Amino acid sequence: MLKDRLGFGFFRCALLAWAPVLAVTAQTLVDLRTQSKSVDFSGASTTKPMKAGTVLPAACGLGEAFFQTNAPAGMNFYLCTAQNAWTLQSGSEGPAGPAGPAGASGAIGIIQSAGANLPVESTLNFTGGGCTDDPTNSRTDCTGAGIAGLAIDVNGSAQGTQPTLNLISGTGIIQACANNSGSNRVDCTPTLDTGYAPSRAMDQAGTDHSIIGTSGGAGSAFLGTGSPTLAAYTQNQTFSFIPSDSGCVVGATLNIDGLGPIPLRKVVGGAVTAVGAGDCPQNVPTLLRAYGSPVSAFLLTPVGAPATDWVSNIAGQSSSQSSVALGTPGAGHYLLNYYADQNSICSTGSNSVSFTFSWTDGSSTRTVTTGSLALSSAQSNASGFLSGLMPIYIGSGAVTYTSTISGSCGTGASSYDLHVALTRLQ
Repeated sequence: MLKDRLGFGFFRCALLAWAPVLAVTAQTLVDLRTQSKSVDFSGASTTKPMKAGTVLPAACGLGEAFFQTNAPAGMNFYLCTAQNAWTLQSGSEGPAGPAGPAGASGAIGIIQSAGANLPVESTLNFTGGGCTDDPTNSRTDCTGAGIAGLAIDVNGSAQGTQPTLNLISGTGIIQACANNSGSNRVDCTPTLDTGYAPSRAMDQAGTDHSIIGTSGGAGSAFLGTGSPTLAAYTQNQTFSFIPSDSGCVVGATLNIDGLGPIPLRKVVGGAVTAVGAGDCPQNVPTLLRAYGSPVSAFLLTPVGAPATDWVSNIAGQSSSQSSVALGTPGAGHYLLNYYADQNSICSTGSNSVSFTFSWTDGSSTRTVTTGSLALSSAQSNASGFLSGLMPIYIGSGAVTYTSTISGSCGTGASSYDLHVALTRLQ
């Protein structure tokens, strides 16, 4: 009986010792979360701790991880940072873009073209086309239509819609643009082209009106250049003209920038007449105004007051003159100034010349006759000229003069010069 009890006890103990082993052998799945401690996988031949695939799952729970196998190296690892929202955990972060619409969830993790994934770069560039929201598929669809470019208006009037705005330098304006990448913009600065439009400094300096002429010392055919170069002669152009190497002579012309010689003229008694010697002295600025269309003369414009409006200059006159019109100045007070001198002399014999001036005052025609200027065979420094200055009043009509030669040369010929000016006093 004792033997039987001992044998049963031994069997019972053996069975209890094998019970845990049998239990382990029967359990095929282990819950590592609750049935493990201090797990070390460093010795495992293969370890895959997360799900993998080519497309991110549509649904995920907070804390899940996913490895996208077809993404570029370094941009494969995603974590579920919010319900159904994957966030890329590696790769280069691009510059901050504009804020998305309210309610947008998560950042763009994949860029596709016709459903195929493209590498996710730091910059997304659209060269054309348009994009629309596709919330059903949780994506934004971009196509080649929708964005035609920038609508361009001028003074509120539409000019067109194009993807490029081109700034072109035009007459008077120079366009210059630079890419300001630091401020994410293109900076354009227009400037004035002084080859077409004078600046205020140029206008104040008078450079656009200054003409310095040379004639080779002859005083007849002057050549000058403009700054900027003159394109054409136009009526009412004004120039500050300086004869640099000689004063003007009778019949003087001015040729600016090779546009052709234009006669220098003056206005005497309302009529355009040729300039004479001394009308535009050497190195003295003279104001010229273009006259006619097309331009036929550069008129000397008197500057200052009082202005000498009626002038007559003759040189080398050898015969008498009858009723030369000095001008028709209108009613008022004037100063009549005359100067005559001997030009050439007789070889033998002698003669003389005198002058008579005529005008009409308030009621009568008035005349005054000068003394005689001797044109003898020998000139005298003391008596070889005749001059006078007379204040007169003109009521109406013209101021005229005559010159009368008395006597005759035996041989040779004599001549005289006469310079007459009428200045308005009132």
